[in-house]
Amino acid sequence: MTFEIINVVQHAFLIKKGTMKYSLVIIFATSLLAACSNNDEITVTPDHPHTYLNTGKLLSMDGGNEHLAFSYDSEGRVAFAERVDSGSFLVKQQADYLYDNDCIYVTFREFAQLPNGEHDSNYTRDFCHYDTLFLANGRVDSLAGHRPSSRHVQANRFFFKFHYNEQGQLISIRNDNFNYIYQDKINETPWYTELYTLEWQDGNITRRTCTIPQQKKTMIWNYCYSELVGTMPSSDPRGILFDLMPLFSTGFFGFEPYNLPLSIESDEIKEQIGYLLDEQQMVFHVKSTVNLSDGLPQLYDYQIKWQSSSVH
Repeated sequence: MTFEIINVVQHAFLIKKGTMKYSLVIIFATSLLAACSNNDEITVTPDHPHTYLNTGKLLSMDGGNEHLAFSYDSEGRVAFAERVDSGSFLVKQQADYLYDNDCIYVTFREFAQLPNGEHDSNYTRDFCHYDTLFLANGRVDSLAGHRPSSRHVQANRFFFKFHYNEQGQLISIRNDNFNYIYQDKINETPWYTELYTLEWQDGNITRRTCTIPQQKKTMIWNYCYSELVGTMPSSDPRGILFDLMPLFSTGFFGFEPYNLPLSIESDEIKEQIGYLLDEQQMVFHVKSTVNLSDGLPQLYDYQIKWQSSSVH
């Protein structure tokens, strides 16, 4: 498939699957001609050399009913992240981060607010969970935590294991979910498992595959990339949980993809993304078009602010 982009367009989307949030942003560059062949090879014409972005630290993304905000500690590490969805009612997701020599501690909360600002106690996904990320050689090796499926169901335990290749690129993720048999006793056999594999080519992730053995289900996402060289946590194909996404640009999950994504395609969704750059070579505007297999195209428009960027 071939994409010819005349105007800068960017796209961002959120996919919700069960209790997991997927956040991805994709970018187009002006007058860029890129092609993705059947074997996932990426071609960029020599008339359009790579553009190196000055990304800095992401402060916020605003688009429609969605707002993402981030803050950092004195060492430049993410300290707080928040996602607010003000659709039919206000839903907030918040994460706090604490750092130790060999661990990162994440406290995640999700709750809803009524129009008068009061807490909505009837929101069925109102919960808080605590994750511990274990580091090895400066990278996240594993993650342990718990997450309730609703206010009325006892929490599930889950365990992530991350694998890297010799180049320091994340190549697979295993997520095992365990439920409680009774009281504090946990079933030793996971009731739900997700197996992610990431295929890299020329410094970018060209394919992400997720297999769920219990459901005999496999999902595949194919990625094409723009000429823009740089990082945005929200555009990273490694992102499978909102509370992990802000850690990507700090190197805790190995090397980042070299370019910003241009398009994403799966059986259920096709997405095209584009960016606008300011005079400091910073992305300040992202637009995207998402075509779902069972609906009309959805348009997304995000304003981006960086710690050192000017206001647009």
